[in-house]
Amino acid sequence: MSNQANYDDANYRVRRVIGPIKTTAGANGTSASFNLPWDVNLHQVTATVVTAGTSATTGNQVFILNGTASVASSSIALNTLTAGQTGTTGDLATKIPAGNLISIKNGTDATGVADVMIEFNIAPDTGTWLGGE
Repeated sequence: MSNQANYDDANYRVRRVIGPIKTTAGANGTSASFNLPWDVNLHQVTATVVTAGTSATTGNQVFILNGTASVASSSIALNTLTAGQTGTTGDLATKIPAGNLISIKNGTDATGVADVMIEFNIAPDTGTWLGGE
Protein backbone atom coordinates (compact mmCIF):
# COMPACT_ATOMS: atom_id res chain seq x y z
CA MET A 1 0.00 0.00 0.00
CA SER A 2 2.33 2.69 -1.24
CA ASN A 3 0.45 5.81 -2.28
CA GLN A 4 0.16 9.53 -1.65
CA ALA A 5 -2.80 9.09 0.70
CA ASN A 6 -0.49 7.46 3.27
CA TYR A 7 1.79 10.50 3.31
CA ASP A 8 -1.17 12.81 3.87
CA ASP A 9 -2.82 10.73 6.61
CA ALA A 10 -2.16 11.91 10.17
CA ASN A 11 -1.60 8.31 11.33
CA TYR A 12 1.61 8.29 9.32
CA ARG A 13 2.74 11.89 9.85
CA VAL A 14 2.39 12.06 13.63
CA ARG A 15 5.39 11.04 15.68
CA ARG A 16 4.74 8.74 18.61
CA VAL A 17 6.79 8.01 21.72
CA ILE A 18 7.36 4.74 23.54
CA GLY A 19 8.50 5.12 27.12
CA PRO A 20 9.73 5.76 29.58
CA ILE A 21 11.37 2.35 29.49
CA LYS A 22 13.55 1.77 32.55
CA THR A 23 16.75 -0.13 31.81
CA THR A 24 17.95 -2.87 34.11
CA ALA A 25 21.37 -2.40 35.71
CA GLY A 26 23.95 -4.86 34.49
CA ALA A 27 26.89 -4.89 32.13
CA ASN A 28 25.85 -5.67 28.54
CA GLY A 29 22.27 -6.37 29.68
CA THR A 30 19.26 -6.11 27.40
CA SER A 31 16.15 -4.33 28.64
CA ALA A 32 12.60 -4.04 27.38
CA SER A 33 12.52 -6.04 24.17
CA PHE A 34 9.35 -5.46 22.16
CA ASN A 35 8.06 -5.37 18.59
CA LEU A 36 5.54 -3.26 16.74
CA PRO A 37 2.90 -4.40 14.23
CA TRP A 38 3.90 -1.75 11.65
CA ASP A 39 7.00 -0.79 9.70
CA VAL A 40 8.30 2.20 11.66
CA ASN A 41 10.88 4.93 11.20
CA LEU A 42 12.93 5.50 14.36
CA HIS A 43 13.77 9.09 15.10
CA GLN A 44 15.25 10.52 18.30
CA VAL A 45 16.04 8.49 21.41
CA THR A 46 16.55 10.07 24.85
CA ALA A 47 17.90 8.55 28.03
CA THR A 48 17.47 10.21 31.43
CA VAL A 49 19.78 8.93 34.14
CA VAL A 50 17.95 7.34 37.09
CA THR A 51 21.03 5.87 38.78
CA ALA A 52 24.42 7.16 37.72
CA GLY A 53 26.86 4.47 36.65
CA THR A 54 30.32 3.99 38.08
CA SER A 55 32.13 3.96 34.73
CA ALA A 56 33.90 7.21 33.95
CA THR A 57 34.50 6.07 30.37
CA THR A 58 32.13 5.16 27.55
CA GLY A 59 31.05 1.98 29.37
CA ASN A 60 27.96 3.69 30.80
CA GLN A 61 25.75 3.96 27.73
CA VAL A 62 22.54 2.70 26.16
CA PHE A 63 21.80 1.91 22.53
CA ILE A 64 19.02 0.41 20.40
CA LEU A 65 19.05 -3.03 18.79
CA ASN A 66 17.08 -3.99 15.67
CA GLY A 67 16.96 -7.74 16.16
CA THR A 68 20.56 -8.44 17.15
CA ALA A 69 22.15 -5.57 15.20
CA SER A 70 22.93 -2.19 16.74
CA VAL A 71 21.04 0.71 15.15
CA ALA A 72 23.60 3.15 13.72
CA SER A 73 24.13 6.32 15.81
CA SER A 74 21.73 5.14 18.55
CA SER A 75 24.34 5.06 21.32
CA ILE A 76 23.86 7.59 24.15
CA ALA A 77 26.87 8.06 26.42
CA LEU A 78 25.77 8.46 30.05
CA ASN A 79 29.26 8.25 31.58
CA THR A 80 29.48 11.84 32.86
CA LEU A 81 25.78 12.42 33.55
CA THR A 82 24.24 12.44 37.01
CA ALA A 83 20.72 11.46 38.09
CA GLY A 84 18.12 13.56 36.29
CA GLN A 85 20.34 14.54 33.35
CA THR A 86 19.39 13.51 29.82
CA GLY A 87 21.37 12.41 26.80
CA THR A 88 19.96 12.27 23.26
CA THR A 89 20.66 10.97 19.79
CA GLY A 90 20.11 12.87 16.60
CA ASP A 91 17.43 11.76 14.15
CA LEU A 92 18.24 8.09 13.55
CA ALA A 93 16.24 7.96 10.30
CA THR A 94 16.18 4.16 10.52
CA LYS A 95 13.38 1.90 9.33
CA ILE A 96 12.48 -1.11 11.47
CA PRO A 97 10.30 -3.70 9.68
CA ALA A 98 7.01 -4.80 11.26
CA GLY A 99 7.50 -7.57 13.80
CA ASN A 100 11.26 -7.07 14.23
CA LEU A 101 12.47 -7.24 17.83
CA ILE A 102 13.51 -3.83 19.20
CA SER A 103 15.60 -3.82 22.39
CA ILE A 104 17.54 -1.43 24.60
CA LYS A 105 21.08 -2.60 25.32
CA ASN A 106 23.37 -1.43 28.13
CA GLY A 107 27.06 -0.74 27.79
CA THR A 108 29.66 -2.35 30.04
CA ASP A 109 28.77 -0.39 33.20
CA ALA A 110 27.19 -2.68 35.82
CA THR A 111 25.23 -0.14 37.88
CA GLY A 112 23.81 2.59 35.62
CA VAL A 113 20.04 2.80 35.08
CA ALA A 114 18.18 5.12 32.71
CA ASP A 115 14.64 5.92 31.53
CA VAL A 116 14.65 5.65 27.73
CA MET A 117 12.15 7.24 25.34
CA ILE A 118 11.97 6.22 21.67
CA GLU A 119 10.34 8.50 19.09
CA PHE A 120 8.96 6.91 15.89
CA ASN A 121 6.36 7.22 13.17
CA ILE A 122 4.54 4.55 11.21
CA ALA A 123 6.31 4.25 7.84
CA PRO A 124 4.00 5.69 5.14
CA ASP A 125 5.97 4.27 2.23
CA THR A 126 5.33 0.59 2.97
CA GLY A 127 2.10 0.39 4.96
CA THR A 128 2.97 -3.03 6.40
CA TRP A 129 0.74 -4.01 9.30
CA LEU A 130 0.76 -7.37 11.06
CA GLY A 131 -2.70 -7.02 12.54
CA GLY A 132 -5.68 -9.30 12.38
CA GLU A 133 -8.09 -7.08 10.45
